[in-house]
Amino acid sequence: MPNLDAYDGMVISRIAAQAYLKTGAYDRAIGECKHLISINTQDAEAHQWLGFAYLGRRMLTPESLPELLNLYKTEQRNIALISLLGQHYTAQKTISSDGIEILEKWLELEPTNPEVLKPLGRYYLQKGRVDDKSMLVFQRMMEFAKPEPEFLLGVAKLHLRQKQFEESLRLCEQVIRMDVNNEMVHGVLRDCYTKMEKLNELLDIYRAYLAENPYNVAFQKGLTEAMNVAQRTGVMIGPAPTVEVPTETFSQTGSPVPQAAASADGIVCPHCGAANSKADYYCQQCGKSIV
Repeated sequence: MPNLDAYDGMVISRIAAQAYLKTGAYDRAIGECKHLISINTQDAEAHQWLGFAYLGRRMLTPESLPELLNLYKTEQRNIALISLLGQHYTAQKTISSDGIEILEKWLELEPTNPEVLKPLGRYYLQKGRVDDKSMLVFQRMMEFAKPEPEFLLGVAKLHLRQKQFEESLRLCEQVIRMDVNNEMVHGVLRDCYTKMEKLNELLDIYRAYLAENPYNVAFQKGLTEAMNVAQRTGVMIGPAPTVEVPTETFSQTGSPVPQAAASADGIVCPHCGAANSKADYYCQQCGKSIV
């Protein structure tokens, strides 16, 4: 066997690295590429092959990440590479600007993939973004990613900020359909109806719902808070049904005959004395329970 010098060894390593890559022997390819880089740290081909070998192994470590990012410079439409990098960045506590760039490229290649829609949607929501790109991500996330109520309410608040009241209310209704006991939705509802100057309509909705479901705590609290907002902001609450309280009558012996505090059609609030309909579970004047 002839003696092989360093150059011969490098040539053999180059041939071997490519052969191992083609046959899927990624661990051996990694070894050959590292050997080439130890000879010449600027060997661009060796770095690229090493990136492909790490990608083939789905290996994402502090050692492999720089090589994968280097590979990304020339492989920006390689979905396997971009999804691997995307999963790395979404696992981080805070997504860096480089990570957002990767996720946006991933979204470009797979616009309905929940794996990228969820983290990117949460990031845009956290930043309060309302540009067309962000709103499109929110829309797709709601279509394909089964978002949590908290996310829907966050998007509802963004719509509210833009005075897109119908969209905001639609998302609130979706949250209520998901969980009728969700209490957070009522804050968004109050803000929306207040800005629409239709707080009385919300009060009517609460009363109608509680007439059928008197023990729903979320709606009870919603009504109470809406009443408080109405009082603080000077909103004229719809008039309570008028209830005639009969004067005291006397029997033939002259002794008073006890009378009901209100007629059969109404009930008097024990807290403020205001007349209310029997259909009301909360006083229309003070907002306290009259059940």
